[in-house]
Amino acid sequence: MLLKLSPNLTYADLSQIVELTHDFVEGYEAVNTIKLTIKDLTKVGIYLDILTKNGINQINSVRFDLSNDAREKAYQDALAKAGENAKSRAEGLAKGLGTHVKKIKSISLTQPMTPIYYNMAYSELKAETTATTLIQPKSVDLDVMVTVVFEI
Repeated sequence: MLLKLSPNLTYADLSQIVELTHDFVEGYEAVNTIKLTIKDLTKVGIYLDILTKNGINQINSVRFDLSNDAREKAYQDALAKAGENAKSRAEGLAKGLGTHVKKIKSISLTQPMTPIYYNMAYSELKAETTATTLIQPKSVDLDVMVTVVFEI
């Protein structure tokens, strides 16, 4: 949880910004930021409803991501598929050239590993809503870039 307190300033023109005094502070704004981790995606809408019914009047984003364990498993699976794909293509190319793949000379890995988030922005949510907020997460994409150099 993060609490940010900022002054609400008033001034007639920009020249007054140079020397801020308490005379220009009209009040303060408190912004409380919280992060929820929900593993059961079917309950996301319910939690959003609970937040709005308890005074939250602005939700800036909802982000879907993988847990660390799920991300690592997906990443390892993607690496295995990328390696299989590289080998299969090299063997097909070598066959077309009338030869075969002898061995791997080098492997390099680029780790973009940035999932695509599903963001939703809300402003001034109404707590009077009776139906549960509907959230439809999209897929989380994971990219793996592997360069393999084979000896033929």
